[in-house]
Amino acid sequence: MSTDLESRPKADLGFIFASSVELNGFFDLLPKAKLTKGNDLVYRSLLWDGKKIAAVESGYGEENVRRATEALIDVFHPTRMISAGFASYLLAEGMDNFIQAERFLLPNGEEIDFGQNALPHDPEKDDSFLDPFFEAVMEQDPILAKKSNLPFEPLMSCEKDPSEKEGKELAEKFHLELYDRESFWVAEVCRKAAIPLLAIRFVLGKKKKKASSELKNIHKSSGSASRKFGAFLGALVREPKSLVDYYQDNMKTLVASDQIGILLRDLFKD
Repeated sequence: MSTDLESRPKADLGFIFASSVELNGFFDLLPKAKLTKGNDLVYRSLLWDGKKIAAVESGYGEENVRRATEALIDVFHPTRMISAGFASYLLAEGMDNFIQAERFLLPNGEEIDFGQNALPHDPEKDDSFLDPFFEAVMEQDPILAKKSNLPFEPLMSCEKDPSEKEGKELAEKFHLELYDRESFWVAEVCRKAAIPLLAIRFVLGKKKKKASSELKNIHKSSGSASRKFGAFLGALVREPKSLVDYYQDNMKTLVASDQIGILLRDLFKD
């Protein structure tokens, strides 16, 4: 199988995820992937359902996302890119739901709109590369056409989670509801490389509460398991409700990750 994998110089689909939680929801449903290290990144690649797939976990923020997206394209030359993960509400809480984005913004007003044929012209590439992802393949792929009825929403990308005040200002200034911490920079790199991008987000309806000092201690605890357990017990005794909220948030994130994986599997399986 590895020979077949390596004999195909280009990946049919390149996936980029900001976190391991987002990535694992999809790759847990696939055959075991080959792991390759380089550029301080870990790439996953495999043959699945007749397609060569490559993926990387980028981390959050402009520098990390740009570097990982450029590296994935340089190493695997994917025909199309898929960015999948979580998004959150800037202002009010809302329903958990899937959206797809083709309009990406930054807080400074910079914008990329894949719905307006935003890809630069490259005469050496087929014209289909100049179209947004769904327009390029809709007629040829009835499964994708059936699944592509996700609502379109504009997406703001922020370096860090905005405060309540910052979220309100962004929502009112740009008339949008959602943000993440990676999609704009994925879109920018794909646009420059003339590679169609599909961006899918699971919107976590309830805004996460700020972690209490006790919960932060759990994250900061290093070394032995006993130290981590001690931090856990401290939180349990002093702030039991916060610990329950923390547990529920993490469980909700894992369930959302599974939903992302199922959607991606169904979307691209022939």
